[in-house]
Amino acid sequence: MPTLRDKDYCKTLQARLDHLRPDATPAWGKLSPTRMLAHVNDGMRMAAGELEVRFRWTPIALPGLKWFILNVIPLPKGAPTAPELLRDVGDDPTVFAAEVETLRSFINEFASRPPGKSNLKHPLFGRLSRKAWDSLGAKHIDHHFRQFGV
Repeated sequence: MPTLRDKDYCKTLQARLDHLRPDATPAWGKLSPTRMLAHVNDGMRMAAGELEVRFRWTPIALPGLKWFILNVIPLPKGAPTAPELLRDVGDDPTVFAAEVETLRSFINEFASRPPGKSNLKHPLFGRLSRKAWDSLGAKHIDHHFRQFGV
């Protein structure tokens, strides 16, 4: 399974990011490319401990189901997300460019950060290890890149 600790995979993500256009149409969902980038960047902020998002217990947090979702199946299209991860940033091209650069920086940061522990809570999955955060981050970025055909 790809992870944000894999520098080669991160290079692939960077190359895919180069192909994202601000006027791209999503294959599913309602997010514009700019709002999707803001959403993904806020997920990265959450994984880095820079943004706290309230945990909302659901059966997804149960260990077996959590493991299955994180490791076996693709993220479902149109899955609900925490409201804190849905900022309305508009669709101005300068905002798009800034969000692209922010994601580029996050990918580089996560690829080069030293191994460590995490005690951070995900809003649906609950506490995740650093390894789980790195895997989920890669899976989340890939999910939204596929949403826009990159």
